[in-house]
Amino acid sequence: MYVGQLADLIAIQLLNWRWSWTSTIATGMVAPLISLIGLSRVSERGGSDDLLHLLVGALVLGICFENQNKLASHFAYMRATGALSQFAALPVRPALLVLASATAFFLLSLPSLFVTAVLGSLFLQVGFHLHLLIVIVVPMVTLPMAGLGVVIGSWARNINQAGAISVASTMVMVLIGGILVPPGSLPAGASIVGKISPATYAASAMNQVIAGPVTSRLLSDACFLIAFTVVTFVLATRRIRWRSGEE
Repeated sequence: MYVGQLADLIAIQLLNWRWSWTSTIATGMVAPLISLIGLSRVSERGGSDDLLHLLVGALVLGICFENQNKLASHFAYMRATGALSQFAALPVRPALLVLASATAFFLLSLPSLFVTAVLGSLFLQVGFHLHLLIVIVVPMVTLPMAGLGVVIGSWARNINQAGAISVASTMVMVLIGGILVPPGSLPAGASIVGKISPATYAASAMNQVIAGPVTSRLLSDACFLIAFTVVTFVLATRRIRWRSGEE
């Protein structure tokens, strides 16, 4: 029953974006590629390892934070337009709507992830060392940021506030998480604070399955990301829990 409802909700969300999926894919590549090009000269000083770290960071920026920002705006928009009340009239659980929305935006982000990886690899002239676990890690690192985006969108007062909060949180997590620069080059304070940021663990997991090698740290990264995902999904579903057709 729940599987069928989830599939229907994913289809609804994808159909809602059928007119703008090309722009969604394009915008998902802009920020990562600009960041990659802008920081490439600095990273060249550290050799190929730093360049590969930069490329992986650009992929994390695209797959995680773009989804977070879009989901924050999406849920704020659904609240403002009454779309959540329409979903409330359906016999579905709020958790399924959150998961379906996260899944739909994840699927829409895959083409931009692929193009960013190919263009970035060609521009930086670095190669990947892909591990089979990448098929698990990529969706795993996306869900925590997606959940955070839903929390922001469901709690913000309006769409503009949701976008501002999401972008601000993105900038902070990118700064303290060692996403685009090696963690060792960050100030000590940033490294310490970064231990509570899901972006730190997302970048670590992605680096292991893309640049290698895969170590036991991947398990601790996965535990943190899964725990953060559960917390954000619970917070989001509690906020949008509807009663009598209201959010």
